[in-house]
Amino acid sequence: MPHTTPKPSRIPGPLHKAGLFVLFAAITAALCLLLNFLLVDDLHAYSRVTLGEYYAQADAVDTVFVGSSHSYRSFDPDTIDPILGSHSFNLGTSQQQPDGSYWLIREAAANSPLKTVYLETFYTGYNQQKSSNVPLACYLITDYMRASSPYRYQYLWEMGGAAAFADLVFPARHAIADPGELPALWRGKLTGGYNAGNYDWVTYRTRAKPTGTAALSIPRAPASGGSAP
Repeated sequence: MPHTTPKPSRIPGPLHKAGLFVLFAAITAALCLLLNFLLVDDLHAYSRVTLGEYYAQADAVDTVFVGSSHSYRSFDPDTIDPILGSHSFNLGTSQQQPDGSYWLIREAAANSPLKTVYLETFYTGYNQQKSSNVPLACYLITDYMRASSPYRYQYLWEMGGAAAFADLVFPARHAIADPGELPALWRGKLTGGYNAGNYDWVTYRTRAKPTGTAALSIPRAPASGGSAP
């Protein structure tokens, strides 16, 4: 029989292993992005619009209002600013807990020439005390904070530890859409639903009455992963 020399086994080197890891991470990230697009209802998230508009004017904001729905339903900067001579912004979000208010104040102080903070206090919020008792109160904020914000990750860690970061990577864990709404959500995401100034997904309009009364903009009921204005 002819003598054959066995081929040496090929042991993957460090570069090969690193390449495989990068490939695996890229595929995982792409799958998460696809699933988030297909399953997550963030178009109805009022806090998405709130934080997006805050960041757009953060350089000018010197006054903020923070707190739960009692805050975002009560304080109108367009009415208040001419009186106070301020450039204010309402950072209220649904079910906002004291720790959520704290991290939003830290975020505002880091991004704006902040002079004044108005903190809404409501007894049920302070009975619950922290977002770990109401995780959605945290996600309504952290889902839409800037990815570069260190306070986003500090708040998540304080609220839920390592498990909270799984929700950051895959929001469908806490914001999955109603299956019946998915086709409309896909169309909305592809046709300007995220555009600045588009409020169609966070409000709806009543039909005008026969007397000629103008239609009113009415807050939508909170959706999973979002809050009504």
